[in-house]
Amino acid sequence: MRVKFRILKYSQAILLLLIFLSGHNLVIAQLTIQFMPALNGRSVNGLFTAQIYNTSTLVYNGKIKITVADGSNKTTLRVLTPSILIKPGTNLILPLASQSAIQFGNTSAADIVAQTGRFPENEYDYCFEFTGKENKASADEQVFENCFNYLVQPLIPLSLIYPGDGDAICNTRPEFTWQPAMPLTASYRYRLLLTEKKNRQPAADALMNNVPVFQEDNITGYMLLYPPQVPDLQKGKDYVWQVIVYEGSTKVTQSEIWTFNISCNEEKSDSSKESYRELSGILNGNYYMAKGMIRISFNNPYGLTNLQYSITGISDPGKTISNLPSVKAQAG
Repeated sequence: MRVKFRILKYSQAILLLLIFLSGHNLVIAQLTIQFMPALNGRSVNGLFTAQIYNTSTLVYNGKIKITVADGSNKTTLRVLTPSILIKPGTNLILPLASQSAIQFGNTSAADIVAQTGRFPENEYDYCFEFTGKENKASADEQVFENCFNYLVQPLIPLSLIYPGDGDAICNTRPEFTWQPAMPLTASYRYRLLLTEKKNRQPAADALMNNVPVFQEDNITGYMLLYPPQVPDLQKGKDYVWQVIVYEGSTKVTQSEIWTFNISCNEEKSDSSKESYRELSGILNGNYYMAKGMIRISFNNPYGLTNLQYSITGISDPGKTISNLPSVKAQAG
């Protein structure tokens, strides 16, 4: 005997008793499965918060299979528990978590779940199937199945901060910042795309079809200084930018596309003949002539910290320059 019930999209996840026809008699299903995907559908561990409610006075013996499929109906994972006795009333399956066998599918989402234990942004079907029989001799095997549908989205989505959408800024070498999606995952890496936007061109079309001003990959922090090797942004032009999150080579989520332009009437000193030099090891070191201001760049793979540095003039290598300003090094 098979009992099956599917919860419609976004509906309440707590089930009522199932009713089905068996021959000419009306029969009430004995087992129902309760699961709340909005609370527990974001992680593998959350699947084991499901409960089986036995409305009868009978005891059932069997196994539970949990199948999670993504929006394209591709299997993300399957879970098979060991045998469990289902007694009258509410039965927890959480104690079975450490003994259950988990098989991951062959999809990019499955790869992320296998590495992080969390389901990336997508729509999922969660199907719980109990196969067993009354705990007595010569009882017939029965199958009870309940399925749920839920759209997993970040609790806090990835969002851009600066430059703001529609901003007119003066800085031709801006610092790009964004708010990461929550919950955070340490293995996530960010890609930033910046492209010029032509007149009346949609922002998405510009980002997809125009040659990028620059593209930076494998960003570990939540900000990026304008790369020193890239020419300044040009006054009077519009630009679009977007940040994309990757887990390995798999895209997890992405921000909106924002537009800004360089428009400022403030006078600034001509620095077009000056450039930034990237700090390197001694073997790959370099030098350049500076007048009034030293312009350097480096990558900081850590968080916000006070920069520990010193400067020595080549005219007197034995003397270290004192009274240097305190510098806060951002990540990136």
